[in-house]
Amino acid sequence: MSRKSSGALVISLDTELVWGMYNTGPISPERYAGTRDVVHKLLDLFDKYQIPVTWALVTHLLSDCGSEPEDRSHLQYTKQDSRKMDLPCQQELSPDLWHEPEVLNWIKNTEVDHDIGSHTHTHLVFNEATREDARSDVERSVAVAERYGIDLKSFVFPRNRIDHRGVLKDAGFEVYRGVDSRWYEKYRLPAPIVKATRFADEATQWTPPTVVPRMESGLVEVPGSQVFRPVHGGWQYTPKGSQQSRAIAGLNRAARTGRIFHLWFHPFNFASNPEQLLTAFETVLAHAESLVQQGRLNVLTMRNVADLHKSGRWDGWETEV
Repeated sequence: MSRKSSGALVISLDTELVWGMYNTGPISPERYAGTRDVVHKLLDLFDKYQIPVTWALVTHLLSDCGSEPEDRSHLQYTKQDSRKMDLPCQQELSPDLWHEPEVLNWIKNTEVDHDIGSHTHTHLVFNEATREDARSDVERSVAVAERYGIDLKSFVFPRNRIDHRGVLKDAGFEVYRGVDSRWYEKYRLPAPIVKATRFADEATQWTPPTVVPRMESGLVEVPGSQVFRPVHGGWQYTPKGSQQSRAIAGLNRAARTGRIFHLWFHPFNFASNPEQLLTAFETVLAHAESLVQQGRLNVLTMRNVADLHKSGRWDGWETEV
């Protein structure tokens, strides 16, 4: 189908500090030390280029275990609980690693109007949890957000493990991020194959796909296009600047086709090499600004996409290009 209107950029950020990694092995505090500074610098960049994004928060960042003594007793994770892992706030970890209620003020006190979504309350991995555990976690996330005057509509699944979508719909969510629109992300392939193909995409600077939203289980799904990769964990062996060159190619594809380029990442991954990654990311934002000024691109949050989808904006479009 030919392009009906301008393309769109969507950025979603998995904002979690140590919550995403606390049950995967030893914690390295230095890995998270610069995350707050990265968040501030990202907010400054979004203001500079007038880019609203979806900040998907692990809402336990906003509360400590002392205020919610039942936080652990209600959870019966099928895999996580079998490891008898305490939550970060119940371990002997510095609060700097898991608690930052000021993040809401940082996001709200900006020039652009960001979308604040949920990344669950405790980074519960949904396909490893019962429906009841998922429901309990989501209800807690919604309740914490409501205490701060936030009406959650956008949701990002931890580790992109999608399950229990009915729980989200029942809790009032409208939109979630789907898995990246690449063949190897859509099927349950062996981990070595997935890792190798992800690396190949980055090494060859493969142009990311553009996507359009679709309805799934009563919710709007916005598939991902590209993870803005860090420069550690093996990714340092891909060509320098591959993240930005791929993102720029994705933006150009969105502008050409009228579709969505959905970029996402974890802010804490920028903390390992902030100058290099923030500089590369700013190049992408500057290119997006140029396309916006040319009338070829709009910038949308996930919540914006849900509203436009309901109005019929992408009716009849193929799901990916």
